[in-house]
Amino acid sequence: MPPPFASDEDFPELIIHELTQLRAALQGLSTAQAASRPTVSALSLSGLALHSAQVVHGWLLAAERAPEPVAAQEIPQLSAHIGFSQMYAGSEDLGHMPVDEVLAQLDRVIDFVRTEGPGLFELSVEIPLGDHQWPGSGPFVTGRWVWQHLATEVARHAGHADILRESIDGASAAELTAAEG
Repeated sequence: MPPPFASDEDFPELIIHELTQLRAALQGLSTAQAASRPTVSALSLSGLALHSAQVVHGWLLAAERAPEPVAAQEIPQLSAHIGFSQMYAGSEDLGHMPVDEVLAQLDRVIDFVRTEGPGLFELSVEIPLGDHQWPGSGPFVTGRWVWQHLATEVARHAGHADILRESIDGASAAELTAAEG
């Protein structure tokens, strides 16, 4: 279960909870299993984990830098500061990346959220979307929107990870989370 959400200061813990759910889904798997696509989905557990970690890190940095926009071409170098070597959509072939490396990357982002997340930016800050706009969006989003977006996106990916993991070896999220401690 997610932690109690009593105030806006709880956003970082909610994101950490969801990233930890993704982390649990990878526990005990081989690199090949973590990179496999056991369903019709093009996504793997390793891909979902890396994509989610990179999205969290990227949005938090974009919010921190507001009102200056973060250009799309800057994201790879910003991500490199915490160990990403490329951009991840979730569908890449990651059979070459040891599952321990994927877990280490998740841990770095979890630590970033834990240490930098609280107080990183004001919830009312306006974050310019620049070249990240999509149909129907305005020219900016707020800090509150960033936290809400991250909570929903990572939760969706954690749910998808549950299905992928069950398809690999039948392990359920509840037992994997309990084993994580």
